[in-house]
Amino acid sequence: MEEGFTLLEVLVVLAILSVFAGIVGTVIGTSILSTEIEASEEGMEALKEALLSYYADVDGFPTATGDAEIDLADLVTDPGVGGWDGPYISAGFENNDFVKDAWKRTLAYSHSPGASSCTLTSNGPDGIYGNSDDLVMTIDATAVYKRKVDRIRMELEIVKAAAQADAANNGHRRPVRRLLPFGRVLSPRRVAQRVPGGSQPVHQLRAGHGPGWRR
Repeated sequence: MEEGFTLLEVLVVLAILSVFAGIVGTVIGTSILSTEIEASEEGMEALKEALLSYYADVDGFPTATGDAEIDLADLVTDPGVGGWDGPYISAGFENNDFVKDAWKRTLAYSHSPGASSCTLTSNGPDGIYGNSDDLVMTIDATAVYKRKVDRIRMELEIVKAAAQADAANNGHRRPVRRLLPFGRVLSPRRVAQRVPGGSQPVHQLRAGHGPGWRR
């Protein structure tokens, strides 16, 4: 006759199963949390690239009003600013998902007028702002602006060299658009922005200051 389990043996088995279940639950919970954090960071990274592209075209970031869904809509819909060439976001338009983290909470967007940086913040898993689990991404456009300034300087040097060569060869100045390859004409609007770190005029050629400039 086979003997059954004693009460003590049953309790020991239940205790082992309980510990095992707790470990498995913790591992699964940690894995899910890690996936959600990674997804949020990927979404913020996509927004970062969109904001830098916007900055490169518009010479600034969207105005921050405290409502990211309204502010970052400028990445999708032309807000009426010069140079806008969007949309800068290719997915997530429905329900404004592109401005939400993996927990479906709207990100915080902050930017000071005239600054070359902005910040995106997710309140993290607990949804409470200011805790250690917050996800914060600062976006600095200084490098983008510097590349743009360097490109303008380079183009101006091309114009200058072409004009000098043309004057030397022909004894007179022709319209700028005839001096450049493929008839390319630089933007005539004045570029004298403040380079981050100090005021530095880039150039001051404006429409009407010489032949060939056109609006």
